[in-house]
Amino acid sequence: MLPKAGIQISRKAAYTGHTGSVFSLIRDVRNPGVFYSAGGDQRIIQWDTRKPSTGSRIGVGSGTIFALLSLPGEQLAIGQMNGILSLFTPGSENLKTLLPATGYSIFDLLCYDNRMIAAHGNGRLTIWNLEDEALLQTIQLSDKSIRQMSLHPEGRLLAAGVSDNTIYLIETENYTVVRKLNGHQNSVFAVCFSPDGNYLLSGSRDAQVKIWDARNNYTLVHSIPAHMFTVNSIACSPDGRYFATGSRDHSIRIWDAQSFALLKVIDREKYVGHTHSVNRILWLEEDNLLISTGDDRKIMVWEIKTAREELE
Repeated sequence: MLPKAGIQISRKAAYTGHTGSVFSLIRDVRNPGVFYSAGGDQRIIQWDTRKPSTGSRIGVGSGTIFALLSLPGEQLAIGQMNGILSLFTPGSENLKTLLPATGYSIFDLLCYDNRMIAAHGNGRLTIWNLEDEALLQTIQLSDKSIRQMSLHPEGRLLAAGVSDNTIYLIETENYTVVRKLNGHQNSVFAVCFSPDGNYLLSGSRDAQVKIWDARNNYTLVHSIPAHMFTVNSIACSPDGRYFATGSRDHSIRIWDAQSFALLKVIDREKYVGHTHSVNRILWLEEDNLLISTGDDRKIMVWEIKTAREELE
């Protein structure tokens, strides 16, 4: 009997406090173990993994919140279904509006080099200067929704998953498209660079996860029939050993980042997991915790540990 490496999953906590579907999870860039959630109930809630029974409502939007972003200062940025983009300081009820209602959802927000990038439902990217909060640039990528963005670890490239089934690679100096990746058969809902920048992972409404080799001109090197339904979110472990996917099929799946083999399925039956669509997952550096949330309004905290299993 030879040992082989494996992982153990345990549910550390299940937070309740939202009254609607939850669509956004982001870590606090200043405070280890602290993260925020928001969704259909318009509430912004702060959580601390060191205090699992306590959540604090720190703000309220004016509509469904799809995107949150923790900024280097004390502020959060908020993107809503109605298209409003706001800045918010926890502890204050006042939201400063950068962009009024457009009717096009803001699906994702990202911060780089003192700039904030917003992904809009009308296929546009808007770039904002965080020093004076001015709009710097607007880029029309597509006539379809931009669903998620991921920044290469070196900062030189941005990947955007779009509902026209395409991944756009955009250089971050002038925000010009340098390449389009085609391979998915439906909307691309999730994109995620590996921590070392060697791979780009993407997930789609076609239930597939695709692996693109960033070292070889983003060649498609692997396609995985990962879930039964839409892949909503992808997160890599901070050490780069694993990645996780969350899906409309109610499950979270943990994968080996080298072999791309499926390691674990976190579901309701075995792990008392989610009962509805898993909309967002977030892997925290602190204690290697994976956070998940979705349409069941719950936020679950999972501890991922390496184990030694016996090879039969």
